[in-house]
Amino acid sequence: LGYSLAENYVFTKEAFDDYLDHLDEDGRVAMLLHDSSDLLKTFTTAISVLQDRGISPEQALKHMIIIQENMGMEIPDLAHFPLFILRESPFTREEASDIFRTALIMNKRPLFIPYVYEQEPYSLIGPSISLEEFISSSPISLKPATDDSPFFYNFYKGIPPLMGVLFLISSSLAAIFLIPHYFKRKKRKIEDSQTAPNIFHFLFYFTCLGVGFMLIEVALIQRFILFLGYPTLAFSVTLFSILLGGGLGSLTSNLIRKRRIRKISWIVLGIAAVVLAYIFILPFLLDRFLSSSILIRSLVAMTIVFPAGFLMGIPFPTGLRVLNDFFPEDITWMWAINAVMSVLGSVLAVIMAILLGFSWALLAGALAYILIFLRFRSLEKVY
Repeated sequence: LGYSLAENYVFTKEAFDDYLDHLDEDGRVAMLLHDSSDLLKTFTTAISVLQDRGISPEQALKHMIIIQENMGMEIPDLAHFPLFILRESPFTREEASDIFRTALIMNKRPLFIPYVYEQEPYSLIGPSISLEEFISSSPISLKPATDDSPFFYNFYKGIPPLMGVLFLISSSLAAIFLIPHYFKRKKRKIEDSQTAPNIFHFLFYFTCLGVGFMLIEVALIQRFILFLGYPTLAFSVTLFSILLGGGLGSLTSNLIRKRRIRKISWIVLGIAAVVLAYIFILPFLLDRFLSSSILIRSLVAMTIVFPAGFLMGIPFPTGLRVLNDFFPEDITWMWAINAVMSVLGSVLAVIMAILLGFSWALLAGALAYILIFLRFRSLEKVY
């Protein structure tokens, strides 16, 4: 399952669009796939891309051919290492007939050839059902992958089982840390509790910091995989930039000595603003430098990520200093809560990416910091 959930940008809708854009009039894209699941998802992706280009699903079927080795099996919908061929222009009836005869001469088995060999389930789209109905009626997920959610090899509908288990484990660990602490501190009172922070402000604060930080970090790492070309390089460059920025931000937090809550509130709002800007600006920036050398692209990635890392490095140590003024005995506990929530945030980021896309993970990360701002805004004038 770990392999099946790995990002794959070769089979996204954006990739198919690029393939078609680079073909000449008679050019063809050929893909050797593994099995029926891969084939059906490639098939729906191609239909979706052609449909976005203004071609009806029924007409889109004339742009593709599917054949495979003759395995001596008579099950029409079973595919074993099928060859999927896609063309920007439709195949003519004469071309389809020639391909069909050539396939038989070469002992290949047709699975779908327009005009000549149109078998289910590939022939269903158009005259019988729409692409959306075809996808929803399938027992596996055939939703086309995109650059924002590039999990082509995820065929589970909804949350994949392993991710569901990880989410339950991380949620249970979070509950173990939060619930006992809640009852332990429920009756705790501090002087002027109407205006000063109470322990639940800090529970909320460090929970949102842990979840929000990881949502943003995981989403940013993914954003740069396609840009830098190598998952390991994207991980290294992004993590280095975040940690470097975060370290300098933590060091800078020593300068915040007065009205810390007020300053924390505006810093977390600044983090949310930067992350929201990433959602809209990153696609244009990355496209602008995509053809540059690997060194330039790495420097661009570091420059983009560093500001967010710097700002995200400030709230945690500053929050600990504020906590020390009110509940010094709870500092270690808040460390633990933040750590557990970071694990939950990383799992949640992948789940959101699979279901909705990494842009939504970034948006959720920004929302976590906005919630901190809203919660602490009432305390700005007091501390």
